Amino acid sequence: MEIKNFWFTDELEREFEKVCIHSSDDAFNSAAFKRLGYTLNMGYAYNDIYSSVVNYFDAELFSSDIVDLNELDRRLVNLSIFNSALYKKKMDLEYIEVAPKILISISQVEYVYGITISDVKKLQKWVLKCEDKYFNAHSLWNRLSESGFSEKLQNNEWMCTCIFRQQEAIASLQVAGGIILCREYSELNFGLICKWLVEKNDNTKFNFAF
Repeated sequence: MEIKNFWFTDELEREFEKVCIHSSDDAFNSAAFKRLGYTLNMGYAYNDIYSSVVNYFDAELFSSDIVDLNELDRRLVNLSIFNSALYKKKMDLEYIEVAPKILISISQVEYVYGITISDVKKLQKWVLKCEDKYFNAHSLWNRLSESGFSEKLQNNEWMCTCIFRQQEAIASLQVAGGIILCREYSELNFGLICKWLVEKNDNTKFNFAF
């Protein structure tokens, strides 16, 4: 079997069929892979030198200043364990999403934008004071300018919205290529957002509001 640190189950099944032609399907099991130095889980297997799959992610995926999810295998991105690890990185503010599916490390955010982790936390506290039921960086931009935050953000509304939502107190919904935020998880759906916009201002169009 080819030496790789991470396998998807479908790849292993194909290798098994090619190499183990005289073996029954029962031979494809966790104990057999453990003898080969791998831990087999639902959907994937990883080399035991990493001790855990999260350690593998840290060493091989989250060791770079830039993580482009568009370049990763879709099977990996769809794994719940990967999404849990990615969510933790975001919530711990180790990475900030600066464009759709593109994350950069907090040290790189400081280098490129001059925004420190202290600035990020100030932005997050600032948005919690927002009285709007639904919001994002676009809808709050004028108020951001008045507060002095917008200059460092360099008009990157996507990054600003992601900074807002990378905290437990904020729920988010991706709609029409954008992100809408709310403090109430149960209130975050498209129908309620449209209803709120109509009640707030009959002349406001969805795309202009957010």
